[in-house]
Amino acid sequence: MQRSERKLLQQDVANQIGVSPATVANWEKNRTPPPVSLIPAIVRFIGFDPSPEPATLAEQMRAYRQRHGLSIKAAARRAGVHEDSWGQWERTGLIPWKRYRVLLDEFLAQESRKMTGHPP
Repeated sequence: MQRSERKLLQQDVANQIGVSPATVANWEKNRTPPPVSLIPAIVRFIGFDPSPEPATLAEQMRAYRQRHGLSIKAAARRAGVHEDSWGQWERTGLIPWKRYRVLLDEFLAQESRKMTGHPP
């Protein structure tokens, strides 16, 4: 694990991420998963994103939210869609209306370009 390799205490990690040492212990023992809002801080701490490259639309949507530490409601607001729609699309990977699929594809592509540093 990253913490032990760096010879850090759970308190050290907790301070860097902004949680309690007990929270870090629960994550390490797989008792609780970290909330999506803390994923960006965890990725900064370990120095890379261990998540697999998203392949499906649902995985791309979930990855976007996790990279930015967003709730479904906040991600939907950024994309300009209703939170219920985002939630359903993320769960099923299906968008029944072409105009919303185009909108979401463009939104995710734009975000991907920002992450990789490519121009729009």
